[in-house]
Amino acid sequence: MWLVAAFVSIAAVVPTRATAQDAVVKGQVKGLQGEALGGAIVTAASVNMSVSTNTRGMYTLTVPAVQVHGQEITLSVRYIGYSPKSTTLALAAGEHTQDFQLEPDPFRLNEVVVTGTAGPTEKKNLTFAAPTIDATQLQQAPGVDPLSSLAGKAAGVRTLQPSGQPGSDTKIRLRGATSLTGTQDPLIIVDGTITRGTLADINAEDIERIEVVKGAAASSLYGSDAANGVVQIFTKRGDNLPDGALQVTLRNEFGASSQPNVVPVSVEHPYAVAADGCTFLRDVNGNRLIDTSTTGGRHPGITGISDHPYCNIHDHQAEVLTHGLFMTNYLSIGQRKGNTDFNVSYQNTKQDGVILLLKGYNRRNFRFNLDQSLAPRLDLSVGAFFGRSDNNTGPQGPGSPFFAVTFVEPNIDLFAKNPDGSPYRAQVPDRVSNASNPLYFLANTPITTDRTRYTGFVKARWRINDWLAAEGNYNYDQETAAYNEFQPKGFLDATGTPQLGYLVKQDSGGRVFNWGATLTSVRSFNLGSWDVRNTTKAAVVVEDQLRNFFRLQSNQFRVVGIPEFPATNYGLPGAVLPNSFTQPIRNRNAYLVSTFVLRDRYILDGLFRRDGSSLFGIDNRYQNYYRVSGAWRVSQDVHLPSIDELRLRASYGTAGLRPEFNAQYETYRFINGIPTKSTLGNPFLQPARSAELELGLNADFGGRYSLEYSFSRKITRDQILLVNLSAAAGFPNQWKNGGTLRGLSHEVTLQALLANRANLFWS
Repeated sequence: MWLVAAFVSIAAVVPTRATAQDAVVKGQVKGLQGEALGGAIVTAASVNMSVSTNTRGMYTLTVPAVQVHGQEITLSVRYIGYSPKSTTLALAAGEHTQDFQLEPDPFRLNEVVVTGTAGPTEKKNLTFAAPTIDATQLQQAPGVDPLSSLAGKAAGVRTLQPSGQPGSDTKIRLRGATSLTGTQDPLIIVDGTITRGTLADINAEDIERIEVVKGAAASSLYGSDAANGVVQIFTKRGDNLPDGALQVTLRNEFGASSQPNVVPVSVEHPYAVAADGCTFLRDVNGNRLIDTSTTGGRHPGITGISDHPYCNIHDHQAEVLTHGLFMTNYLSIGQRKGNTDFNVSYQNTKQDGVILLLKGYNRRNFRFNLDQSLAPRLDLSVGAFFGRSDNNTGPQGPGSPFFAVTFVEPNIDLFAKNPDGSPYRAQVPDRVSNASNPLYFLANTPITTDRTRYTGFVKARWRINDWLAAEGNYNYDQETAAYNEFQPKGFLDATGTPQLGYLVKQDSGGRVFNWGATLTSVRSFNLGSWDVRNTTKAAVVVEDQLRNFFRLQSNQFRVVGIPEFPATNYGLPGAVLPNSFTQPIRNRNAYLVSTFVLRDRYILDGLFRRDGSSLFGIDNRYQNYYRVSGAWRVSQDVHLPSIDELRLRASYGTAGLRPEFNAQYETYRFINGIPTKSTLGNPFLQPARSAELELGLNADFGGRYSLEYSFSRKITRDQILLVNLSAAAGFPNQWKNGGTLRGLSHEVTLQALLANRANLFWS
C-alpha cells in the first residue's frame, strides 16, 4: 500500500491551476434521466488528453497554452452501458463549458473489443462474433475460477467440470471440435499474459471483463495456437471509477455443497439364509451358498436371484458423503485519481467438499494493478498476482474410495473397528470384487497438493504523435505444484492383509514469459466524398516456456510411520521408481493487421501472421496464417421499419494447433533398464491447420430486442496422429500429419430489454 500512497501523493502535489493562456474545458456528463455519470471518460484525441468525471459527473480538462492555437478539436465522452457522444469545439484560451447527456446502450453496440482486432473496436464495427461478459454478469453467480462463470452467458461457449474435486479447474469448449487426439482447450490470455497453467488459481471477483473469439475466422491474429479459439481475461484496474473516488468492495459468501443424487444399489441378495432370515448358510470353506430353491416360482439359475433382503442395512453413500461447507472472503480497494489508477485485492476461499475425512481446498490470492501516466504521451501499467493453495484430495476413477463403496454390500458396517482397535475396519466380510472400505483408506492415506503461482507484467505505451503509437510489454507467469501421497507400512487391504505401504512425491511446474512490441497507426482521410478511418497494427510476439516434472515413488517401507524415502527400501532394485522431464519451448511470431471503416458503414479487415515454433519439425519451423473479413451496416444505407441496427458480416481465416513437445523427436522407453525404441522422429511435422468461414448478422429492433446469428463451417486438416509403423522402420510408432475434421455450427442469441427505468433495469 505504501507504493500506492506514494503515487497518489505525487499526483496530488502536481499544480493544476491554469494560467491565463491555458484552455480549460469544464462540464458535466449525465444520463437520460439526469443522473450523474461518474467515471465517464472525456477525451480530446487531437491534443492527447483525457480525463475522468468525478462522482457528480463533473470534469475539467486543461489544455496547456502551447497546444492552444484556436483550432477545432473533437471532444468525445464514453461510459459503459451508454452510447458515446462527440462534439466539435473551437479551442481558445480561457474557459469553455461543454455538457453531455448520454443515452443508454442496453445491448452495448458501442462496447469496445480488443481481442483479435487491429485496435479497440466498437462491437457495431466487428466483422466476426466476439461475445463479451462483464463484471456485472460474472458477479450474478461468481464461480471459484473465472471460466466456471461463463456458463450460459454466450452462444457456442460450453463449460465442463471434468472433476468434482474442490480446486479442480473448469474446461471450456468453443464451437465444435478441432482435434482428433489433442487438446480442445482455447488459448487463455490474462492481462496480456499467455497462460499455460490452470485458471483454478485465479478468482472470478477480480475480473473486469472476458472477451471470447470462438474459431479461426476470428482468432487468426493468434496463429498456430488459436484454432480452438481465444479467451482473454482483463482484471480490475480502477480505470472505470469516478475521478477521486475510493471504492472499497467487501464480499462474503457462505454455503454448503451436497450430492443431490446417489448411485442406486441393491438392498437384496441371492444367498441362502437360516430361518431368522439374516444368517447366511455356508459351505465347508465358509463361502455363502446361493439359494437354489424354486419355491414360490423362483428361477434362480446358476448365480441366483436377489430376492432376500439384507438385515441391518447401512446407507454407505450417505455415510461417506457429507454436507461440506464453502466460504469466500473478498476485499478490493480501487481508486482513480488524476494520473493514477490502481486496484488491490485479497481473496480467501475454503471448500470442504462432500467426502468425509478430507480437509478440502484452501486458496489465498493477492492482486495489485497500477496505471500511471508519466507524461502527456507516455503511460505505464504494471500488475502482480500471488496465489497459494493447499488441497487434501482422494483418488478418482476405478479403485477410488467412491468407486469402491458402491460395491460394498449394505449389511457391512464401515464404522466397525479393526482388531487393533483403530477405526474403520479394513477387512470387508464376504468381499465381492472391487469392494473396500473407503473410510479406512481416507483415514490412512493422506493425499495433498500444494500450489504456488506468481504472475506479473509491465506495459508501456508511447503516443509518438496524433496518429501513431508504440507499445511494449513483458509478461511473466510461474507456477509450482507439490504432490504427496503416503500409505504407511502395515496398511490393511480389503482382505485384512498388511501391506508394505508406498510413498509418492511429485514436483511439477514451470514458467512462461512473453514479450512483445507493437506499432499502431490510426488515420482518418477522405476518399473522394467518403470519409475513411484506418487502423493498422504491426507486432512482434516472443514466447519462452519451460516445463519441469520430477517424481519419485517407492512401494516398500522399512520403517512404520515416517513419510520419507530414507524409511523405504530404496537400496533394493526397483524399490524406487524415478521419472522426470524438462521441456523448453520457444515461439517467435509477427503479424500485420489492418482495418478500414468507410462512411461508418462498410468495414474491411485483413491480417497476415507468420509463426515460428520449436514444437514444429526442424524442416517445417515456420507457418503462415491469414484472415479476410468484412461487414456492412445495412441500417446506415437502408431504412427498415422498427430496425435500429442491422449488420451483415463475413470472415474467413486460418489458425493452427501445435504438436506436443515429444512429437517431432525420436523417443525411447526404459524396459528393465534397457532403452527400447518407442517413437520415430518426424522433422516435417507441422501444426494442424484450421480454416473457418463465419457468416452472421446482428439485428437490434423495436428498441428492446437484439438478435445475433452466426454460422460457422470449419475444416481442420493435417491432424496430428500417432500411427503404427511397419517393423522395417525400427520404431513401432510415429507422429504424422493426416486426417481432416469438419464441423458446422449454428449459434443464436436473443436479448430482450424487459424494463429500463430510472430505478429498474431488467433484461
